[in-house]
Formats: sequence, structure tokens, C-alpha cells
Amino acid sequence: MKSNTPFKITKDEWEEIKSNHTVRDAFGKKEGETLTAFKRRVYGARYKFNSDRENFIGELFVLHGDSFAYPVVALVRRGGYLQIP
Repeated sequence: MKSNTPFKITKDEWEEIKSNHTVRDAFGKKEGETLTAFKRRVYGARYKFNSDRENFIGELFVLHGDSFAYPVVALVRRGGYLQIP
């Protein structure tokens, strides 16, 4: 069943997101930044995504920085790794 209700991102998922090169490029890598500090400046939600058009069923992570100057970043899990769809 399809649902567009967001789910909370777990601590382990946040760690993985924080270390993702696409996310670092989009939001800027800050050396020594803690996960707590990163989460203060990046909004995020996880969805159970089901796209008939893309033939994809799985996790979708949508991220946005704390400024409208930052891009919206979408990541999906493929082959065990988070990547741009």
C-alpha cells in the first residue's frame, strides 16, 4: 500500500547520510562536526517510496538545509548504498 507519510530518520541513517559525498557537496562538509550539529542545520525525512513510473520500491530520503539557498537532496537506497535517484 502506498503512503506519503514521512518516517523519522534513525541515528544510524543520519550517520550514513552525513558521510554521503552528495550530501557533503550539497550542504558543505564541516571538519569535526558532530551528528547533533549536522542535524541542527539539515532537515530530513524518510519515506517508504513506491514509484510505478520508475519501477522503484524502497526508502527515499529527502533532505534540505536550514537555508533556502541550499538545494533539496533526494537519496534512495540501491544495492545497500544511499545514492541520487
